[in-house]
Amino acid sequence: MVRSAETGQYYATIKRCSVTSTLDEEACKAMLGEQLDGKIEKVQCSPYEFVIPQTGEVVELSHRWSYVPSVETTMANAISTTTSYEDVLA
Repeated sequence: MVRSAETGQYYATIKRCSVTSTLDEEACKAMLGEQLDGKIEKVQCSPYEFVIPQTGEVVELSHRWSYVPSVETTMANAISTTTSYEDVLA
């Protein structure tokens, strides 16, 4: 839940982002509904125009949402792709 800075009221919101993948379509479909460990963070970028689908209003944004893996996910991946304990600590 997020609290509005203008009204003080709470509302539900969702953050979404796209993640580039080398998986084939079948593997991607199998992952639908799964959750990835990590979080979605707001990242500054060059300004761009965005059309709000519900109203048609054009607004200028200067951020995007980016997936950031959790430390545990990153470390587990490092361990699974290395050949020795020393490689993990390097």
